[in-house]
Amino acid sequence: MAQGSDRWVEVSKSAFAHETEGLNFLREIVPNASPYRAWTNFEFMDNHGMWHEVDALVLGRRRLHLIELKHFAGSLGGTETNWVRR
Repeated sequence: MAQGSDRWVEVSKSAFAHETEGLNFLREIVPNASPYRAWTNFEFMDNHGMWHEVDALVLGRRRLHLIELKHFAGSLGGTETNWVRR
């Protein structure tokens, strides 16, 4: 998405260089066309009063993608409940 696109909403600035780099990469690869939209760096409160931070939420064709950015080299594997660093 182009810088300044109304389809890319940066709710707040990231405090981490690796997140900024990852979000810049994401902005380059998400199409600047309908129905794509993205919201970055926001928080929400769940039904139990706990706060959660979201790095990016991307609306795509028939899907909503919740993206969590991490800073490490290697690959991940796992199941629906556990991540394993390889």
